[in-house]
Amino acid sequence: MKISKIAIICILGILAIGLGGYMAFKKMTVDAIGWKTYTNSKYGFEINYPSDYTLADTPGVNTGGLNRDQYEATPFPLPLPRIVNFSAKKEAYLDDAGLTIFADTAMGNKNACLKTGEGKDIVQTKEINGNIFYVVSDKVGDAAMGGQRGQFSEYRIVHNNTCYLIESHVSWHIVGYGGYINTGVSDATPEQTKAQQDSISKHTKLLDTLLSTFVFVGSETYQTKNTLKTYRDEKYGFEFMYPDTYTLKQSVIDVGNGSGRTLVVDFDDIRNVSTSLKINAGLYKPSECNVPVNGPSYTKTTVVNGIQFYTGNSGDRGMGMALDQEGYSVVHNGVCYQINLDMGYLRSADGSYAENFDKAKVEEVFKKIMTTFTFVSAKN
Repeated sequence: MKISKIAIICILGILAIGLGGYMAFKKMTVDAIGWKTYTNSKYGFEINYPSDYTLADTPGVNTGGLNRDQYEATPFPLPLPRIVNFSAKKEAYLDDAGLTIFADTAMGNKNACLKTGEGKDIVQTKEINGNIFYVVSDKVGDAAMGGQRGQFSEYRIVHNNTCYLIESHVSWHIVGYGGYINTGVSDATPEQTKAQQDSISKHTKLLDTLLSTFVFVGSETYQTKNTLKTYRDEKYGFEFMYPDTYTLKQSVIDVGNGSGRTLVVDFDDIRNVSTSLKINAGLYKPSECNVPVNGPSYTKTTVVNGIQFYTGNSGDRGMGMALDQEGYSVVHNGVCYQINLDMGYLRSADGSYAENFDKAKVEEVFKKIMTTFTFVSAKN
């Protein structure tokens, strides 16, 4: 990245990420694009769930298996009724997963909510979308005879004089397992084994995302969660979300190998800073996607929202300015996509390149936006 490029960026006046906007966005969940929303007005919560998951919220109807209709265990003096369950559509040895929310206002259950089975205080906590839950178990593995396996999580919180208990599981029967006596010989094909491993990984991630969308109606998190905008590009087949206080600009650029699209997300001003999020689609040939003319070279890999990206970063200083960059690139359906965060700084009064804002927070905002990026069907 050359200094002239920095000057061009500054001349363009690309705006900066406002810290107030960050603090609001920090509490937002990683919304799952295309998911459905379930709202329970009686118990005052909202949660998003995958469109191919089954929802059950009829009192007294047992959904079967691990998705029980009520929670009965010490230290609760009374059973906690199930409010809603979300479960994957199980097929043979695949996709046995679900998340269940129990809630009760009974005084005895509320008093026991944050206790262990032995009556001791639960000490481990976990932040979930701005709320502090108490952890009974967090992806704890379990095994049983006959090749049954699973991992289980249980979180509790008392809110508005109500005990909430969230329970999730991913369970499976080892494919190819011979029965109650393990002979050590599996009759599973490599394809079956891989399909089961992929299913376990898929639903573990889906349940993590589902849990991250849980929010109490009327809370600050709930208010900010509902101020997101969605940008959907029909031609290049992608979608992402960003706070509605930010401005998105779009341009179509003619390049040597055809036309492409550049999106720029502008944010609130911060003195001496010029920061932007840029998404380039179709500007470079697939063979050139990881070797840009300017900016970071994409040499490492990471998975975001189920997409494997190449990542990289770079920096430059000079002529009273500085620039740091972070970038992601991927080739999808023959199209090169590059997503970059450019952070420019002016020289401070003492001659140094002082970063007069919290760079780590800005980078986290970038990563939050990245987690909403997904590919959709393109329309030519």
